[in-house]
Amino acid sequence: MDRQMNDLLGEIALLEIKTSEFYRLLWYFFPESSTFWAGLCGENECFALIMQCAKEQFIEERLSRIRSLDPDLAITREKIARIDETIAEYRCRPPARERALLDAVKMELSLGELYLDFSLTLPLEPGALDHLRDLIGANESHVGKILKEIREFCEEPAAFPPQVQNAGEP
Repeated sequence: MDRQMNDLLGEIALLEIKTSEFYRLLWYFFPESSTFWAGLCGENECFALIMQCAKEQFIEERLSRIRSLDPDLAITREKIARIDETIAEYRCRPPARERALLDAVKMELSLGELYLDFSLTLPLEPGALDHLRDLIGANESHVGKILKEIREFCEEPAAFPPQVQNAGEP
């Protein structure tokens, strides 16, 4: 059980690192929006560090009060692989701004759903649950920032799929 929690926290930290790498690449491709991409990159790096610290704290405390934990780490590994694939694709062929923004918002929505699912289905200790809730809030904030960027800089934001256009709305 302890090992599974350790693995889960490590996988979430890696997801945040990979997301940061994705934004760092877009920062390079779109220097005119460097502040936007650098902000997202930095926030993801910060959350990766928070999850790494949570993992280290977990190891030190050996939280034995967890009832049962069997997260499907294949889901997190699949998301990591998808981010890696997108980064590799972008390095070979830089994307248009619209494509980059669309991929960014889809990624943030996907990670937000994953973190929400973990927070609702896993019997987590309060500290770990607080960290997941913080990540969910950060993902919602990132979606809002990306949607603002889409509305400001894309010629035809109405061409984006409805789930992207309506993301972040109640």
